[in-house]
Amino acid sequence: MALDDSAVWASKWFYKECSNADVKKLGVPDLANRLLGRLLGRLLYKCVDVGVRDKPGGNLFNRFRSKLDQAEPGRRNGNEFLFDDATVASYKWYNFQAESAPNKVLIKTRKDMREPEDILNASEVVKLLREDKRIQRVYAPDAARAKKLKKILEEVE
Repeated sequence: MALDDSAVWASKWFYKECSNADVKKLGVPDLANRLLGRLLGRLLYKCVDVGVRDKPGGNLFNRFRSKLDQAEPGRRNGNEFLFDDATVASYKWYNFQAESAPNKVLIKTRKDMREPEDILNASEVVKLLREDKRIQRVYAPDAARAKKLKKILEEVE
């Protein structure tokens, strides 16, 4: 899960260019090999979004994972399911003078302003985008297992 897009696509090239025996000989982990094979074959994991169903300050994701451990012993730790628990903000404050900073929305709210300011200071809508959002998802290898995950999630709710 810590690999970035460049590493994954480089691995994809590696996977396609090497035989299965070469991959094993070079010590590529079996899980990475399976995931790359699924990516190439477009056998993508199916997403079950847990976070959108949770109440603010709720603990649905942890309750769901506990229930999954009871219902499917060993599967969670056996890499059958993939979990994502991240916090993101749609609009972040950046130092727009830094070379590596992404584009920033700067505006002048008055004609007499010498320098533009961050739109975050002037827009209530953008302020709402600034709030962190928690994304909590579980990925299943196929639609049938994703359906089982949804059923477990409904039981926990």
